[in-house]
Amino acid sequence: MPTLEQNYPEANDALKKIEKRINTLEKDSMYIASQLEKFDTAKDTTTAEIKTELVRLHQTMTSMKAALKQDALVMVKLTGELRNCLKEEQFALIKEKIDEIAFEQFVTQQNLKKGF
Repeated sequence: MPTLEQNYPEANDALKKIEKRINTLEKDSMYIASQLEKFDTAKDTTTAEIKTELVRLHQTMTSMKAALKQDALVMVKLTGELRNCLKEEQFALIKEKIDEIAFEQFVTQQNLKKGF
């Protein structure tokens, strides 16, 4: 009895080619699936790292804002003290100028007797 290969040699060759192609496609599919899994794992790791870094950056920005606010308050205080110092220096300068003027010389004898 003749076999299938003997009766239909062309069909048998076509089936073998199809079987080889299916095997190749299955191997390629498994390789692609494993690569996608690796990619997904790497993506998840990278995403987690990025989230962690963003949290860290947010904390840094928050602390920098607080430090800037504190520095601004210090600058306001220093500005106020500087203004007060200038007023005191100006007052001291005016006092010196007043002390240099001898007002006693401008008082007349009559004003002294009257008691101003």
